[in-house]
Amino acid sequence: MSNTGGHLVLHVEEAKVTRDTELFGTMDPYCEIKFNGKTTKTPVKTDAGKTPKWNFRMELEVEDVMAPILFKIMNKNLMSDDQICHTQDLKIYNLLGPNNGMTEDFHTYYEKKDRGTIKIRSQFTPNAPAAGTSQASGGGAA
Repeated sequence: MSNTGGHLVLHVEEAKVTRDTELFGTMDPYCEIKFNGKTTKTPVKTDAGKTPKWNFRMELEVEDVMAPILFKIMNKNLMSDDQICHTQDLKIYNLLGPNNGMTEDFHTYYEKKDRGTIKIRSQFTPNAPAAGTSQASGGGAA
């Protein structure tokens, strides 16, 4: 696999988690995605508990498929700091599959223990080859 860049469309669809950070009530989860120095958040799913469904779409410009991407499932709190429920640290290439796209349930972790899954769907379009690397310039077929 080449380290080429391209355009990545991600759908953070849902999670199924085992760790509940709420003492009273139901969790209000969201997913925080960190890539290339930027953080993007899904909407908070109020009272979704341990099975939030976000169906959140985002687009990324990827320079290198070996770049890391971090998914953090968080619980929104009104009276205190938001709490980390689970994390999954991947490389972009983990999201590509054999045909530059896939749907996968990735395991999530808290304190190095498997604590659930996050479903991510992806579609990757590699950048076109640099001019002169795959086609000769000049006249075309008539």
